[in-house]
Amino acid sequence: MFSTTDDSAHRRVKVFVTAEDRSEEIEITPSLDDAARRAAVLPATGQLTRLARGVIERERRHNRPVDTVRIETWRIIYAPGTLAATRQLVRASRFDVDPTGAIRESGAVRQ
Repeated sequence: MFSTTDDSAHRRVKVFVTAEDRSEEIEITPSLDDAARRAAVLPATGQLTRLARGVIERERRHNRPVDTVRIETWRIIYAPGTLAATRQLVRASRFDVDPTGAIRESGAVRQ
């Protein structure tokens, strides 16, 4: 039998949007929840790109500008002996948006 504490319940995704006169962390809305959970569990380029596209589409539907989307995935790790919980960055990816809406990953940091 296999058990883990590294599942979607112990992972978190943070999404940041920047544009002229705007730089903020946005909330994961119900329309983005599935893509965010998938990105949290498997933070590969494909899942993160899917989430970034969803964020861009949603922000544009609400007439909010987007130049860059940064996505961070975090997990909880437990210290041996004390079992003290701390968050650890798994991956941070930045996606630049051009005026046509096309995106490209311009930077990724993996732990």
